[in-house]
Amino acid sequence: GATLIDGMSFRAAYALVGVKGGTALAESLKPTLQGYAVAVAQMEVVISIEADKPVCEARVAEPPVMGYVSNGNLNLDAGCRYRLWERENTAQCLQSSWIIITGSSNTLLEF
Repeated sequence: GATLIDGMSFRAAYALVGVKGGTALAESLKPTLQGYAVAVAQMEVVISIEADKPVCEARVAEPPVMGYVSNGNLNLDAGCRYRLWERENTAQCLQSSWIIITGSSNTLLEF
């Protein structure tokens, strides 16, 4: 759904918020050395917890991460699910931390 990406040049800044395979909800392009591109959008994410799936073991050398996003939900190939944290618990856990999220599926799942 990107419409501005063809205008990208060396050291330009580009930001896109959207759903993979869908239209762009927000898009921004800043020309070379003109600052940061910021794209802000609001979307409805449908969260459905499949309680019958076991909780993934996250404290292992290689936790399950392979899968696909469908209707705003991460479906892991391992057949398990991760626990969902409420906003207040997440904020407390990440207090004084710097967080950078890249990629469409990560951003979609985080916000």
